[in-house]
Amino acid sequence: MGKAWPVVFLMVIVIAPMILLVSADYWIFREDHYAKHFENGIYDDFNEDFPDDTKEEIDSIAYELLGYMGDKDHSVLAVPEGFFSPDELSHMEDVRTLVLKGKYFLHGLLILLIILTALLAAVSYLVIPKLWVSYFFKYLGASLTYAPMILLLLSTAFFVALENFSSVFVSFHNVFFPQGNWQFPEDASLVRLFPEEFFKSTGENIVITAAVVSLVIMGLGIMMSRFGPQWNLGKKVKVLKQKI
Repeated sequence: MGKAWPVVFLMVIVIAPMILLVSADYWIFREDHYAKHFENGIYDDFNEDFPDDTKEEIDSIAYELLGYMGDKDHSVLAVPEGFFSPDELSHMEDVRTLVLKGKYFLHGLLILLIILTALLAAVSYLVIPKLWVSYFFKYLGASLTYAPMILLLLSTAFFVALENFSSVFVSFHNVFFPQGNWQFPEDASLVRLFPEEFFKSTGENIVITAAVVSLVIMGLGIMMSRFGPQWNLGKKVKVLKQKI
């Protein structure tokens, strides 16, 4: 195994979850995603709760939730008193903690990816100083090829699991909320706002987006791996048999 492959392996491990986390962040905080969901009978379900202006009130609560979940400085959930039960508020606090940890984890992965990219460049230069740019792109391309492959396999497994989404939903909550405060009666505001079907739809959107991004990145990676050895500061060079 060449000297660059351990770095490539680490980059693959970093890139794959980054793609998924970026996709998740995009859909979790996309306001029109919630507006479209509420139009499917959710506004009507709250007519008795807010008879004057149901849509404005529900939208206001939803946007407040998004701010609460995604902003570490937004630590107080300002919603109508009594709208959420104490157990619902407790669960949303746990969800907020998980979401913020996900954001911190994504930032950490980005920093690690920058470090690994610099390390890959250094290894390329140390082994083949005159052609380091060529081989840097070659192995960077390998990283960008293999990471999306892993994610595409996971995406396929997810869609197979959708046949029994309820089990996936329960398993997810048991793993990330082992304290068990995530189950509520059907008339709970949180359940009425976000029924199981909403999470299924959101999960599908996250995985589809991640898969599309993976295909684009994989295409770029294949191009880099294929033509990387011919690149050296913009000039074609003779491909050497020596490998990093």
